[in-house]
Amino acid sequence: MTRPFKRLIRLAVPSPTLAGYLARQFAARFALVLALIVVVLQLLDLMATSEDLLAGEGAGRGALLRYVVLRVPQLVDQFVPFAALLGVLFTLSTLRQSSELTVMRGTGLSPHRLLLPLGGVCLAIAIGHFLFFEGVVVDASNRLKYWQQNDYAADLPPRPDIRTDIWLTQGDRVIHVEALSRSGSRVILDQVTVYGLGADSMVRYTERADFAWYDKGEWRLFGVRRFGVDTLETTAAQSAVWDLGLTPDQFLTRNVDPDVTELGTLREVVASMAQQGRDAAALSTALFSRISGPAATLVMPLMGAVAGAGAMRRGRGTARLLVGMALGFSYFVAENFMLAMGELGSVPPAVAAFAPLVFFALLGLALIFLTEE
Repeated sequence: MTRPFKRLIRLAVPSPTLAGYLARQFAARFALVLALIVVVLQLLDLMATSEDLLAGEGAGRGALLRYVVLRVPQLVDQFVPFAALLGVLFTLSTLRQSSELTVMRGTGLSPHRLLLPLGGVCLAIAIGHFLFFEGVVVDASNRLKYWQQNDYAADLPPRPDIRTDIWLTQGDRVIHVEALSRSGSRVILDQVTVYGLGADSMVRYTERADFAWYDKGEWRLFGVRRFGVDTLETTAAQSAVWDLGLTPDQFLTRNVDPDVTELGTLREVVASMAQQGRDAAALSTALFSRISGPAATLVMPLMGAVAGAGAMRRGRGTARLLVGMALGFSYFVAENFMLAMGELGSVPPAVAAFAPLVFFALLGLALIFLTEE
């Protein structure tokens, strides 16, 4: 079994020396492009936010460094596939200009075999991207969000189990909660505002409460003030039963931020919502995008192949380089569009996350075949 397997690998992959050379060329350019993108964007971002950072309570120059440490992981996560695209384009264009691709093709190697070393590096990058997001980006995003909510103040205590600025739509009501905290098994909502909508979607009444909690199977509002738009009258009550129709766990799962939630927790929330028969399209799409996002790097060699393998025979290097970049940008546009459609429930979450991957992979392969003579 070992010998046929080695023979198959030898037929599919170029010589180890050539494969290593191509992989090193691409990896170096990928790392350089990613570093340049992150450095430039971080400098621009730091220039835009430095005034707010230094204005924070007790903040000093160390706040700038702390912001960079927390912000860089987000930039790396966002631009890894784009850096892979540019890395492929620059690698193949450089090899084409130096006639190295011509020599490689002269030995009988097809574009598909030349792309396999690049694909192997992209696979390693995609796996590393996934692990980096789950192990670094989620925690950094969570800490940065907490810091921003406190106006970049220094010496903040550890983040409590509190969520802030929560909006919820339920039937003809729009609900806003300034803060949600847990005390043991009890969930407390601070500064609750309920906007009651009419048939014309206009506000008919507002109901405000100092806080609310869930006890004995029901929600209760305290310090209630109700204003009727039609009657222009205000009524007050020390407490009132609130027919929210949600348990604390159901309320918490409606207010999950997938960008700062660990993969395991996000999967449990989606499963819980499915068991409750509730719409989990947005969170399911975010869950699938945790995989499809890093996997986008895998299709970048197919996008960049148009700029390399096909261009060296027709003398249209610049045009094919632009075509490769256009294909890559089209992928990112299609990905964002499909994810938005999935969050709205217009298409199944799995289709929204993986359809661009499949489509552009097939498109890239088709273009490679069409440019072959």
